[in-house]
Amino acid sequence: MIIIHHIILSNMKESAITAPALLKKTQDNYQQMAAGLEHSTNIVQQSSLEKSGALKRKTSLEGEQGTKKTSRSMIYKLAKTFNEMTSTYEGRDKLTKLIQFGCKFLGWYHLITDPEQSLRFLSISEKFRDARSVFRLTKFLFEIKRMQIIYENSEDKFSIIINILSRLFYLFHWLFDNMFIIMKLSDTEFPRFTGITRDALKKLSRKSWLIGISLFLVYCVKILRKTYTDESDLKVAAVNKMTVREVKENLQIMTKLRRDYQMNFARVFSDLVVCVNENDLPFKVLGKRINHGVEGTFGMLAALIYLYGLSKH
Repeated sequence: MIIIHHIILSNMKESAITAPALLKKTQDNYQQMAAGLEHSTNIVQQSSLEKSGALKRKTSLEGEQGTKKTSRSMIYKLAKTFNEMTSTYEGRDKLTKLIQFGCKFLGWYHLITDPEQSLRFLSISEKFRDARSVFRLTKFLFEIKRMQIIYENSEDKFSIIINILSRLFYLFHWLFDNMFIIMKLSDTEFPRFTGITRDALKKLSRKSWLIGISLFLVYCVKILRKTYTDESDLKVAAVNKMTVREVKENLQIMTKLRRDYQMNFARVFSDLVVCVNENDLPFKVLGKRINHGVEGTFGMLAALIYLYGLSKH
């Protein structure tokens, strides 16, 4: 019994001695595990930040490359459009017209603040106008061909009469304008017994232009009205007689024709404002001319509408 008692006591002493050591060892192990976990967490966070930074740099680089590609594409499209516009006579004429009326607008803009600058812009506008007139020499011959095409391809008698009359007055407009610019550049006059002067030719050209524009506006209104009536008739006739595809194709044709003539109407109406002012109708009726700012705005608008239609075709 005494021996057993001593063994139990010795075991209890050993347990009492080793328990604190074991507890301390366990705490040290937990601290090492926590330190290892914190170190691994820092590594993961650092790795995530590095990946995020690399991704941002990659995204930024791709964005810059995409911006460069977009700018190159836009420059290419603008250059291609400009080349297509300037490859035709009408395109070059309307670009020159845009500059002409842009200078006229700037002349009005600087009228109060800088009169000398205003006169300079108005002088440039007149020079561009004369340049356009030079390039329009013999243009009246094209109107003869147009009248022939209208006569051969039109079926409606009213349209034939209105359209041919419009082109006929345009022919007179170009003819008198050609005669005027030739006499102006050569500084010559008709013999006095004829009673024809440069100013008379200029007035005849403007009056012919006014009549031609007015008749063409009537023709545009008639075509626009016809597109709406034809569309209504098509929808009625399409019931049980046409397929959906056929109806859709015909409606697309009518919509395109209507859009083209809406653009034509807006363009010619803008020209009409300029033409009315050049014929002094506002002064004769209201006692006051339309200022250069309004005239320049409508002139630029007419040129831009034509260039827009040219770029689409």
